[in-house]
Amino acid sequence: MSNYSKSDLVRILAAQAGIPQPTAKTVVDGLFAQITERTAAGDKVIIAGFGKFEQKTRAARTGRNPATGASLEIPERNVLKFTPSKPTT
Repeated sequence: MSNYSKSDLVRILAAQAGIPQPTAKTVVDGLFAQITERTAAGDKVIIAGFGKFEQKTRAARTGRNPATGASLEIPERNVLKFTPSKPTT
């Protein structure tokens, strides 16, 4: 498994679309901004054939400090959940 960075995505998108890398970066940044904005507003973002992004609330829970073993409270928080689309065959 290898890492795939945003700059890799921009470079590949620019090459495939035949556009300059700054233009591809603007497109990628705009896509990520829209996903972030819409999910923060409580909407689901569904990209057909790719997947679904939605904000979920992770409940508060009790955790444990691995160094000391002491219990600690982990507060409730919002997380972004991605569910990939089912593969088409």
